[in-house]
Amino acid sequence: MLFFIIVLSIPVYGISLWTLIEPKESMMFGNRRRYNEKPEFSELQILQWRIGTVIGMINMTLLIIVQIFA
Repeated sequence: MLFFIIVLSIPVYGISLWTLIEPKESMMFGNRRRYNEKPEFSELQILQWRIGTVIGMINMTLLIIVQIFA
C-alpha cells in the first residue's frame, strides 16, 4: 500500500510545485478555450491558490508518514 501511495504522490507533488511556481498558468490549465482574452486574477486569488497548494502538500506528506509508521 505504501508503494502505491508514494508512486501516486509523485505527480501530485509535481503539479503542486508547478502551481506554487506558476499559479496563474495552473489556474488556466484546461480552461484556456473558455476565454477569448486572458483573464485577470487578483492577488487574493493567487494567495488562496498557493495556500491551498501548500496545505495539500502537507496533507499528502502526513499521509505518507502515517502509512510508514502504521
